Amino acid sequence: VDSGRVLKAYYKAAQADAYLQDELDDMSTEVKKLREGAADLKKDFDALKAEAQNKALNEEARGKKKAAAEEKLTSLMEFENKARETLTGRRKQVDEEGRRLQKRLVGDIRDAVRTLAVSNGVTVVLDTAAATPIGLETVIYAQTNFDMTESAIQLLNAGQHAATSPRQE
Repeated sequence: VDSGRVLKAYYKAAQADAYLQDELDDMSTEVKKLREGAADLKKDFDALKAEAQNKALNEEARGKKKAAAEEKLTSLMEFENKARETLTGRRKQVDEEGRRLQKRLVGDIRDAVRTLAVSNGVTVVLDTAAATPIGLETVIYAQTNFDMTESAIQLLNAGQHAATSPRQE
């Protein structure tokens, strides 16, 4: 069985890819909003810093502007730390979801191949897509009349024309 071909042809793999892409797009939107928020805080800080250095203001007014600028800088740093934590958490969440979906897809493929093997009296099924650490295919030669790739694809996709979200499973 060519597991790579089976995975590419499995309808749930396309759904999982689309779902993960949506999650990445959402994360990109979050990143953009966080960057805009940081830019706004930075702009406010820069304005207060400039006002604190304005010689036209008396010493007390400059001191107040300097204190406000320092407070804004603290807010900016806290915001950036929170944003970094948020993005790290989201990235971890998307990665974990990707691994969970991959594990489910591999399990489905394994079950389909097992079903085909048992029904055809086959005791061992090798993955023709696998390779050794030096890049040599694990299966160097095999008669194609025993290849279950197409049968596995058909079994996995049987009656599955309606799209279902991976979240609903």
